[in-house]
Formats: sequence, structure tokens, C-alpha cells
Amino acid sequence: MYAMSHLSGTEVLVVGGGFGGLSAACYLADAGADVHVLEKNEQLGGRASRLEADGFRFDMGPSWYLMPDVFERFFAYFGREPGDYYDLQRLDPHYRIFFKDGDRLDVNGDHDEMRESSRPTNPAPARPSTSIWRPASATTRRR
Repeated sequence: MYAMSHLSGTEVLVVGGGFGGLSAACYLADAGADVHVLEKNEQLGGRASRLEADGFRFDMGPSWYLMPDVFERFFAYFGREPGDYYDLQRLDPHYRIFFKDGDRLDVNGDHDEMRESSRPTNPAPARPSTSIWRPASATTRRR
């Protein structure tokens, strides 16, 4: 982790209260800065917000939890872990893609199965298809 210089007595204005703005504000405050966050919406969270209307609550947030290591590293910096604040539940499928022609593709965490299921729409040989899935498998872990 990079050590931030001591910012005591420094006022910092962070524009945007999404994940990026809030995490920057946390690191800056930890370094001693007097941090103010400006957010255009009624609540913080950016794309991870929610809408409440007529007694209903709608999750407006991201539907994928990509790069869990980034969240783990952030919380660890402050001596915490994600599980202190939220519980994750693996969904199967993770999500479903609907195509114009009526076909659909279920996306799940099995990289070999995903590679095989993409062949009907991707006639490329297996080797290039494998390289497409390699970056995703390098950043995701089974829990």
C-alpha cells in the first residue's frame, strides 16, 4: 500500500460520492485532510444507489461484484473486511443476456462452460476464445 503524506490542515473537495469519490475521501481523511464530498444526487453511492418510491425500494446499483480484491484491499487498509458491512450471495446464473433473435445466454462463474457456450455465436477456434476468459479468471475467485 502506498503511504500518503500527512495532510493535516489541508482542505480537500472530492466531487462525486460514488465508489471512487468515497474511497478517495476515506484515504484522504486517513491522511489527515479535512475532506468535503460533493454529490449531485440526493444520496451517496453513485451507481450503487437505490430508489425508493411508493413504498418500494429499487436497487440501482451494479449487478456484478467485479474485482473483489479491490474491495478487500480497501477495507483491509482500514483494518476491516467487506463482510463487516455486507453479505454476498452467489447467483446462478450471474445474469442472463437476451438477444434480439430470442436466443439467450446465461452467464455463470464456470469459465470452461462459458467458453463452450459462446462457441455457437463465436466460431473462432478454442485458443482465442480461451484467451478472452483468462483475464476474468485471473481476477475472480470461487468462494
